[in-house]
Amino acid sequence: MRTILMAAIVAIAIAAAATTGAAPEQTTITPGQMTQARVWVQNHGSSEAVPVEIRQVRLETGDALRVHVINGEASSAARAVRAQLVASVWDYRTITLKSDQPAERTLAQPGAEGWETTGIAWPTNDGTVLLLKRPR
Repeated sequence: MRTILMAAIVAIAIAAAATTGAAPEQTTITPGQMTQARVWVQNHGSSEAVPVEIRQVRLETGDALRVHVINGEASSAARAVRAQLVASVWDYRTITLKSDQPAERTLAQPGAEGWETTGIAWPTNDGTVLLLKRPR
């Protein structure tokens, strides 16, 4: 009985150590919680674009999206750059994913050409037909 109890205590200690070591740099209260966005963009010339990724935008208002660009310093005198969302135009194609072929092998070439899966698939007798898209 004592051996079983000691084994259980050791197993719990190992599990606790493994879970605390899994996310050593977690800075939020709970996993998955959003952190404060801090971005530093460094361009090496005037020909380089500033990358901007927009996750959530309220499109109901119809207003242009305001983006504030500051040249390295926080300044109240900096002017805002107006930006507006543009609808994406896509090309579509389908491929058949056969059950005897690895998916990564079938998708490697289309992926290298810029195609990505849409998440829409149809099962057929030959395999699964996947709908792919890429920006036009």
